Amino acid sequence: MGMATGTPNRLVRLVLPPFPLVPPGTNGGVTINGTVWSILGGFLCSVFNLWMDSISNIWPTDDGVWTEYVPRVLLFGAICGGVGSLLDSILGATLQMTYWDEESKQVCHEPKLDGHGKPRKHIAGLYPFLSNEEVNFVSVVMTSLLGGWVVAPIICR
Repeated sequence: MGMATGTPNRLVRLVLPPFPLVPPGTNGGVTINGTVWSILGGFLCSVFNLWMDSISNIWPTDDGVWTEYVPRVLLFGAICGGVGSLLDSILGATLQMTYWDEESKQVCHEPKLDGHGKPRKHIAGLYPFLSNEEVNFVSVVMTSLLGGWVVAPIICR
């Protein structure tokens, strides 16, 4: 998210201890700005969910719809947005390798040599296990499962 919002380098930290500064675009890099936008994105998805419920005639008809149902749906979306972002960052920081190409001053996902024959610097990732697309898929599945089995039962008690 920091890369998408143009957050400067000094605010991007790797999600794993010791939380070093990393360039924007580094897998596992997090910013306060990006985290807030992820939470707001989950909240916005909940707003659209409520809107679809209302136009689809599956809106609850009991008296507690505004005091119980709506706040719970909005809270659920916001929590899942934050959890999903955190999971994506943790998976990216651990299971996806990231390299720095000093010549082009860019984050790369391949350990190839730069234009001068020097290897790129490893800046994040413990195991070269997943691609970016696979990290996204796994984090969506994990967020969905956690949302349904952990977050929803807590919120909907």
